[in-house]
Amino acid sequence: MRLLLFDIDHTLLSVRGGLGRSICAEAFRSVYGSDPTDVLRSYSFSGRTDRRIVGDLGVTLGIDAAVLDDGWNAYEDILRRRSFETITQNDVHVHPGVRDLLHALNDSGITLALVTGNQRDVARHKLAMGSLDDHFDMAGAFGCEHADRDLLPPLALERINARRLQEGRNPFGVTDTVVIGDAPPDIRCASVNGMRSLAVATGEFDVQALTDHGADAVLPDFSDTKLAIDLLLHI
Repeated sequence: MRLLLFDIDHTLLSVRGGLGRSICAEAFRSVYGSDPTDVLRSYSFSGRTDRRIVGDLGVTLGIDAAVLDDGWNAYEDILRRRSFETITQNDVHVHPGVRDLLHALNDSGITLALVTGNQRDVARHKLAMGSLDDHFDMAGAFGCEHADRDLLPPLALERINARRLQEGRNPFGVTDTVVIGDAPPDIRCASVNGMRSLAVATGEFDVQALTDHGADAVLPDFSDTKLAIDLLLHI
């Protein structure tokens, strides 16, 4: 019995370079009155939740945490709206082997859900633009819910298990759960919660870096479907 919790950006797909940053900058500027463009040029989004990004920008730009919290709903609304208006199918690149892997996992009856730094509706939209949305149970955990990514896997597990219990099915345990991502925070959020991790080097970190950060398994990409499934089921 396995529960697989997937990251989205640079794990399953990538959005055209700079688009996410420009949407983030526009939303932040509109709500908080400060332009984060210069800060974002050297800021890494890898593994960070949307709430963490806003918090980091606020610290750098000298905006009080209470002000950031007060403006969050307005920021989230703009982020959602502009993502829907701006990100199209032409802007989304699905990484090698992802479609075959997801189809094979679905055919095997394995539960696939999300642990992503994206806001919930933006996550849905990105998956839809990559024609991947039908593969996932959306009772996962999302970047609009916590700044700390370490809190997301247990939240996803709790939600999925609550429904399984209602359906009279056995719940997943932490040792049944694998977090799949492309960055060190994906690996960490698995390990601190007693879960396994599989990292894929389709983002800014290569195989050696991901190995050094303690991933239980690392792949260069998902092009070898058989190997990926074997690792996901047995690590």
